[in-house]
Amino acid sequence: MNKKPTIWLVRLFSVVLAVAAACQGRAQAQSVPQKVGADCSEQYITNDPSDSGGAIVETDDGHMYRIDSIDRVDSQLWLAGDDIVVCWAAYRYKDRVITLYTIRNGDDKDDAQRIH
Repeated sequence: MNKKPTIWLVRLFSVVLAVAAACQGRAQAQSVPQKVGADCSEQYITNDPSDSGGAIVETDDGHMYRIDSIDRVDSQLWLAGDDIVVCWAAYRYKDRVITLYTIRNGDDKDDAQRIH
């Protein structure tokens, strides 16, 4: 008599494990970012980044970029009129699109990054 309940529990447990594995696989598949676009453009700095300690860079096309604190050591040395290369890559993550920017000074190739 004890064997039937044990078999039933083993079968139930294996079904629960199969469902959990399927759900986990679906969750992992949804949590992998997918690249949806990327581009680079050459621009010129219109403000003096040292006025903000390198925190803000404005470009001739009207965009403003907030520079991560770790990269401000480099960006505070940039000057108005410096040419820079702004690259972006957009990733879809779950229900959001996250755009990552890399800003490189055209003269010294220093990098600064921010998340949009």
